[in-house]
Amino acid sequence: MAAILFCLSLAWILSCLEAKTITSNGGVGPLCGAHTCATNAICSSRQGETSCVCDRDYRGIGSFVCVPENDNYCAIFNDPSVKSFDGSHVQVPGEQMTFAAHIGTKLCYRNDKGAIVTAAGSCDVRVYVWYCRRRGKFFTCGMLVKVMVFNNSTVKHHTTRIYGEASQGRYIFKEEGQRCEFGNGLFADPIETEVAGIGRIKSAYNYSNNFAFLDVGVCGIKVGLRPVDSVWDPLITPAGIVVTTSQECEPDYLSVEQTICSPPTGKGPSLEQQAAELSQEVGDTVTKEDLACLKVICGDVNQNFPGAQTNLNNLHETCNSCDKRTLVQAIKQCCFILHNPSFVNCYDKQTDVAYSIIKKQKTVLKKTSKLTSLLDECLFGLCSENSDMCRLVQNSIEDSGCADKIRPNQYTILNSTCEYY
Repeated sequence: MAAILFCLSLAWILSCLEAKTITSNGGVGPLCGAHTCATNAICSSRQGETSCVCDRDYRGIGSFVCVPENDNYCAIFNDPSVKSFDGSHVQVPGEQMTFAAHIGTKLCYRNDKGAIVTAAGSCDVRVYVWYCRRRGKFFTCGMLVKVMVFNNSTVKHHTTRIYGEASQGRYIFKEEGQRCEFGNGLFADPIETEVAGIGRIKSAYNYSNNFAFLDVGVCGIKVGLRPVDSVWDPLITPAGIVVTTSQECEPDYLSVEQTICSPPTGKGPSLEQQAAELSQEVGDTVTKEDLACLKVICGDVNQNFPGAQTNLNNLHETCNSCDKRTLVQAIKQCCFILHNPSFVNCYDKQTDVAYSIIKKQKTVLKKTSKLTSLLDECLFGLCSENSDMCRLVQNSIEDSGCADKIRPNQYTILNSTCEYY
């Protein structure tokens, strides 16, 4: 409580501080097929096809990021697709901030012989990601990392927020930090946190690969971000975030029902297993895509990131008012709103970047998202069995002239009779 009051008492000071802005002109290297290769990757040609392959002793996505082969990783990249800690894939489009990963570890450090060893104490690390829109698709634009370190009967709070954008290979990152409990304060200058005798929590920048990292080495965790380029083809340098964990620090994967990064095999249920459990609970088929959409849309995450549309928090309230079985049905009929770039572009022709660092625009260009409103109304109409709202959504789609952008034979709210008894 004292820490919270301290943070609030300094609010006016923090609001006057400037966050650090960092520019990376790393550009891109030679093309390898449609991509350029990440650090620690080479361009390989097999049977006439070229692709980026991680170097020996590394693994990952060669066109995006390569990590030490003994580390586990979750990558959320391009528009956006998740490759979880267990290697599974799923699409997770959306406009809101999403709970990506929650990891508990032992404190750890590298000894004189270069080996990673554990120490007395523990960590709690929570990773969030948010998106921006480009040409009807959604790409990662920022990350929020909340760290609690428990050591010598004390707890240290460290929260870092990094977001950015790019134009023709020129990347600009903005980094902010705070030490308030659970990150519930105002952001100001970047911070570093020292854990005596163990190490430091600090940011690092890979300028040649246009990545910003928060190195939580004292917990064996690293989180990296590359934002989307607004001009160049996103296939050339894919945007995304990566979360890596060192197995030597004995990570536990927490909050698996809320996070979109599934744990490694044997460390918790996969997304497919979670979907199967939900299917049994509600008596209806739930695919991993349905569950991923439910986690993104209905996650209990405060939508307070830079440039956030003001109506994003309404989605969580609407989800909470719905019983689980009806919510699953609503998700099945409403998630098409986010999944089809042609429909997104047609229905909501908003400016792609609502919060620009490059142009130094510090106000949201559009306070609410027409797309989010449609999604919220779709969920509300079906969850509340409100015939008027259901028909209003149907009419809104038909009147927009965008119904033909919906994929053929896709099950949507347009298939509903909107009749409830």
